[in-house]
Amino acid sequence: MVSRVQAGLDSRVPWLALVVAFSPTLAQWARGLREYPEDRVALLAPLLLGLAISRDSGVTSPSRRDGALALGFGIGLELLGLLSDAQSVSALGFPIAALGVARWLGHPRPVVMALLFFAVPLPDSILMLSSPELETAVAHAASATLRALGFAVEARGFSLLATAGRIELQPAACGAVLATAFAALGWYSAVRSGGGFVKALRRGALAALCALPVQALVVVVSGVLLAQGLRDAGWLWLTQGGWIASSVVGLAWIHGRASAMRRTA
Repeated sequence: MVSRVQAGLDSRVPWLALVVAFSPTLAQWARGLREYPEDRVALLAPLLLGLAISRDSGVTSPSRRDGALALGFGIGLELLGLLSDAQSVSALGFPIAALGVARWLGHPRPVVMALLFFAVPLPDSILMLSSPELETAVAHAASATLRALGFAVEARGFSLLATAGRIELQPAACGAVLATAFAALGWYSAVRSGGGFVKALRRGALAALCALPVQALVVVVSGVLLAQGLRDAGWLWLTQGGWIASSVVGLAWIHGRASAMRRTA
């Protein structure tokens, strides 16, 4: 009994130390989620990680060398990011360091801990690569679809306009947020079934591609709400509701499919 308690404490101490070491980065991360709604998709990653860990019984041989290297590299990124005020760099250090702790202890499996990478918000430099051309194209495509359906919504630049006002399409709302959520769900479905990195990468990439038509539907629904005079509801659906609803449906489908496979096995 005493040995089991001691073993449990020994496995928790490194994780507690990791949280303490990255407390400045985690505080920055929390502030970013509060100030930038488009980054809140990062909250999906710790949820999926918790679900994956609760179901995953796989273990790997502990590697103190690999664990120490990853931990040191992650802490180095945190220090570099904090000193240079580069939040994306310091945030990236946390999942790398978490992988190091997992390798040090031998659990959870590295592919499971890799879900934490989806908690790192995409840098603005990446989101702006196709801006404003992408937002403009999406706005005009959505406007054409809405007019064909009988809704009086026009596109002007990267905005949708109706009598109720205007909804501007931001870079993150044109697929990046939803692709992140879908990629995380695809990765989660792979690790939940016991898959490794190759399977997780394949499912994550395919799921991210599936986000493209869903994102088009999200924008159209936002335009419908705008046409009905519900500008604020349309904006909320575009920035938050779409990825949340899609994630709930996706998670329910993953779990439902797993349950069906167990019943037929």
